Amino acid sequence: MATAASTSQATVFDGRTKPPFLRRVRIEGYKSIAYCDVSLQPLTILLGRNSSGKSNFLNALAFLRDALARGTDEAVRLHGGPRAVLPRSSRATTISYRITTDFESDFLTPDELDHFTAIMT
Repeated sequence: MATAASTSQATVFDGRTKPPFLRRVRIEGYKSIAYCDVSLQPLTILLGRNSSGKSNFLNALAFLRDALARGTDEAVRLHGGPRAVLPRSSRATTISYRITTDFESDFLTPDELDHFTAIMT
């Protein structure tokens, strides 16, 4: 059986056009996560027992996205308020992120991008 020739080309990324990618994420004080340090690859699989923090890790990334795009107050509101995002096991009022990327941010300088802290009062 004959098929039509493909007119699409494989997508090739060079150093200037490769998609943004998080290389490493360190989170402190988000929901059940007291501290975690995760190195990411193009395919990263999160494994763990029930209630070990897999979903909270992904939710923490969504919180970071919202905090950078909309501001901390709006991100806290979108994610259920301070009591929903702060650790339940302490009286902390700070969520701290350190991320390593291979892209530049329109929102933060490289130094700020390395350490983003959301403070709830």
